[in-house]
Amino acid sequence: MLTAAVIGTAGFAPLTVQAASLEQTRQELQSKGIYIVGPLNSTEELKQKLEALGYDCTIPNWLDCIIPGLPGNPGQPDNNQPGNPELPDDNQPETPDLPDDNQPENPDLPDNNQPENPGLPDNNQPENPELPDGNQPGTPELPDNNQPETPEQPDVDEDNNAFIQQVVNLVNQERSKAGLSPVKADTSVQAAAQVRAKEIETSFSHTRPDGSSFSTALTQQGVTYRGSGENIAWGQKTPEQVMNGWMNSEGHRANILNKNYTTIGVGLHQNASGTNYWTQLFTY
Repeated sequence: MLTAAVIGTAGFAPLTVQAASLEQTRQELQSKGIYIVGPLNSTEELKQKLEALGYDCTIPNWLDCIIPGLPGNPGQPDNNQPGNPELPDDNQPETPDLPDDNQPENPDLPDNNQPENPGLPDNNQPENPELPDGNQPGTPELPDNNQPETPEQPDVDEDNNAFIQQVVNLVNQERSKAGLSPVKADTSVQAAAQVRAKEIETSFSHTRPDGSSFSTALTQQGVTYRGSGENIAWGQKTPEQVMNGWMNSEGHRANILNKNYTTIGVGLHQNASGTNYWTQLFTY
């Protein structure tokens, strides 16, 4: 019987089997850490036993066989091991150090949707709180660049006059519900409101197209006042629709129910496409 023992060796060791005698071969194997136990009848039998243990004796001169690796060689620790025992982690994820790939890109920006001027009720109104269809015109097709120098002659017809009066009535109904005094329609404030109704077709803002405040439209009509407020809207077809939009917006509702206001002017401008632009100006 042939067996192998580990005697502090590693790597490859050449083994030469001399034809002189089996005893010499036995001694040489023992010096290499190979112990032969039991009888050995021929070199052919020795060759078979060596090959059975995994030694390479297939070279032309098989007596010059090579011991492929003794125990202790880290590359071949066990002949019965799978082909690649040294690669236990082949199935590890390629980038295990990236646990946060699904984090939001900008977690430090929670306030993007805050109103720009929450402290200014007559300037911080959402531009289109009353727009259910969201069709705010980007480029008005017919800006009124040829504004007459005498805006006290508003471009309203009989239907517009009726709508304007209905808005005034609806305002006073809401004020009455809140226990407030009614506001009175004023022709000069009305003229200023009509100017603003035409201007917001070009620039839907409480700032006028020339960069000045909406209140300058009042002073241009000779209105004297201590305080003023403005509501604007576009797209609504009836007084009820526009008032519903304003009353459902905190800042617009605050103007309508401001106890200090005593006068009102309502502007209504309809452009060539049939779109309505509405304004309310309040003063005291």
